[in-house]
Amino acid sequence: MDPVKGLPVQSARWFGATDRGLVREMNQDALAAPGVEISEAQFWQGGGTWTLKEGPGLWAVADGLGGHEAGELASGYAVRLVRWEAEKNWAWRVSEFPELASASLLEIHQKITELGRGQVLPMGSTLTGVWVSPQGAWLFHTGDTRLWRLNPEPRLLTEDHNEAWGKPGNPRKNVLKSCLGGGMENPRIDIVPLEMAPNDVWLLVSDGLEDGLTQAAWVQITAQNHPDPETLVSALVAESKRNSSDNLTALAIQWFA
Repeated sequence: MDPVKGLPVQSARWFGATDRGLVREMNQDALAAPGVEISEAQFWQGGGTWTLKEGPGLWAVADGLGGHEAGELASGYAVRLVRWEAEKNWAWRVSEFPELASASLLEIHQKITELGRGQVLPMGSTLTGVWVSPQGAWLFHTGDTRLWRLNPEPRLLTEDHNEAWGKPGNPRKNVLKSCLGGGMENPRIDIVPLEMAPNDVWLLVSDGLEDGLTQAAWVQITAQNHPDPETLVSALVAESKRNSSDNLTALAIQWFA
């Protein structure tokens, strides 16, 4: 089978890890990758490979809202439902991806809202992921989970949907303006095309992962361990766990021609 025309990458290797951390009683983070769906795990790590010949690929990280009811269930629902949508709908109508993805995430929002109806603090979750098909790569995003491109130097590809975004020094970074469920009426759904190149490394993270890293540690670890996904993720989680009071999740993907 010939490489798919127009797409600069044909395969990937990835590695992810999620950890409850040292403070929280439960892990409200979740992640998804080709053939993998992890939620409510005290600790999990693993990796794999993917080729475009297998079909479109999806990678995602979700973070259940801390302090709300059943955050671990909300993040698990988010990754489970987005994988279902990808397999049942997106894979067969890839040319319509922006409209499909936006509608899918709004439907997931409604389902999580219904599941949390009647709770004092309704369950909710952030969700950030990438979808790669023969037609290209796309970001789907709501909340404050993040996607980074790490080369040639780290570049943030998402905006945080919280009160502190664009306001340096604002202490309200934990106040979300958008997520799935969580009592939000009209969540903001970002669907953005992504440029790809062989040897690019992309990194999906929960906010707890970055909260446990100083800027110096972030720069040092990403520089020293790039581009290997396993050593990168392992080093980030180990360092963050020493300092973070939250759950932590990282999922790295390296692309190949």
